Amino acid sequence: MTLLLLAPAALAAEAWYDPDAVAASSELFVSFAQQMGPWYDDLQDRVTRASIGLEGLDTAVALAGAHADEELKAYAQQLRKQAAHQYLQVQRFADVLAEDSEQTFGAAMVRALEDLGIEAEPCQPRSAVMIGPNRGAGGGDCEGRDISAELATRMDADAELQAAVAEILALDWPGFEVAGTAQVVLPLTGTGRYVQLDQAADALMEDRLDALARSLEDQLAPLEDRLAVGAEGAEEALSEAEGYRSQYDRAVAAEGERLLAALERGLRKHPDVGVCANPAAFGGCEGDDATAELLPLLVEDKKVLKALK
Repeated sequence: MTLLLLAPAALAAEAWYDPDAVAASSELFVSFAQQMGPWYDDLQDRVTRASIGLEGLDTAVALAGAHADEELKAYAQQLRKQAAHQYLQVQRFADVLAEDSEQTFGAAMVRALEDLGIEAEPCQPRSAVMIGPNRGAGGGDCEGRDISAELATRMDADAELQAAVAEILALDWPGFEVAGTAQVVLPLTGTGRYVQLDQAADALMEDRLDALARSLEDQLAPLEDRLAVGAEGAEEALSEAEGYRSQYDRAVAAEGERLLAALERGLRKHPDVGVCANPAAFGGCEGDDATAELLPLLVEDKKVLKALK
């Protein structure tokens, strides 16, 4: 996050200030950024974990094919909607938060400049540019007095800015949580224990599934412009896209049949084991998760590997 800095209109300036130096010198700005940071980091972590979980759920449901009942398919769709709704909420809040913060600190910057009563322009010293991450780009010789620290001091003493920052920090900041529930195990040799289906697919046929996904992307890419709302031929493009997606789903389901047959063959010595289409992040399945115990054995099982050739 950076300050919204407004440069005075005067062509000649008595002083200059480095926007980055003002931000770094302002105790109020640094404190504000430090308190926002953990929320952003936690939000990004939660969104990433949910995205990975949803991808695994989609893969598992597609692989399960006819073995996935309507309840499981509806569950996957409901989690997708839940995640999309929450993401829109937090994204909208984050956008407003960023805009309000920039306006708030930008207005305080203007007041600080007016309080100093001198004409000043923003400038980044050449030395700062040379040692920064963008060294060699921009920067120059700043003329006049550097008032960066003075501006920061006045901003920190600005009662209006202090009140605005306190108000922003007191807001009820939204979280992000996709709440799943334990699902029924799809039986192989039983249902008491299970192996995560998406993890088994990653370990045993990742390359094959990646190839199918790339093929679908290649088919859909030429349709992107035509799929835009109001574009000429949008309905036809949508029909084509749905056809390609159906072909992809059938191909993945076919691979899933091969995978399930191979897993069942490898689990003959392990009674009461099935597969789970619901990732652990969303509650897994009813029964005991035996993925960590059994998947390494299945990956090394010659019968399983032979069945997947």
